[in-house]
Amino acid sequence: MIVGLLLSSTSCKKNIYSVKVYGLKSCGNCRILIDDFKDDDNIQLHMIDIDTHIKAYQKDIALYEGLSENQAPVIITESFAKVGYKSEDYKVLKKAIISGKKPDLNNYYKRRT
Repeated sequence: MIVGLLLSSTSCKKNIYSVKVYGLKSCGNCRILIDDFKDDDNIQLHMIDIDTHIKAYQKDIALYEGLSENQAPVIITESFAKVGYKSEDYKVLKKAIISGKKPDLNNYYKRRT
């Protein structure tokens, strides 16, 4: 019985994926993004204001090929970045974040190697 409890407790662990999101206080799509992911136990959004963290923003976007636009939100993962967001992107974006693979979305940028 103890072995069964140990096995079930270890199999319940969830992977948490940390995602940086650079946005602006006036960004409506940033609020939609927060609302869409607020109940997601697997993905943790770290919202960063572009205006107050401009140097960190410039440093982070330099890591991705072709990403130099000043748009919001900018969603940054370990393997790709995405500029802009709409609710229709949720499922595809979530799958891409978890798999670490290219999302089938517009405004996608590949991490420099």
